[in-house]
Amino acid sequence: MYRRLGIGQQRVSRQEQWFIHIPISIYLGWISVATVVNVAIALYSVNWNGWGIAPPVWTVIMMLVSTALGAFVYIQRHDIAYPLVIAWALVAIAIRRFDIPPIAVTGFVMAIGLISISAFYKSQTKFPMLR
Repeated sequence: MYRRLGIGQQRVSRQEQWFIHIPISIYLGWISVATVVNVAIALYSVNWNGWGIAPPVWTVIMMLVSTALGAFVYIQRHDIAYPLVIAWALVAIAIRRFDIPPIAVTGFVMAIGLISISAFYKSQTKFPMLR
């Protein structure tokens, strides 16, 4: 649906943007976040040892992967809603795991990074209607 609607690739009315494109982008963002979290939970439940890598390190790796995905979607599609959902999730993880500094710092830094990338590229978007 995201691709077929051409979200972030064509001009649309404000109504279509607010009532179709943005909700679908938010939904896709949450599906992306949920997929990463669900895979982590599934691996944890089967006692996967992570090839000897500590769980906090795996968490940081998955946070970096999620950030890269959010940045990629924004740069490719100029879709602000998608990376903001990822940033929101990263902040939530950072707050939840504030007692584990590498996770907390990564979450906050990556969220700020996504927001910064979005702000930087916003002025360069091909479609002024999407600003």
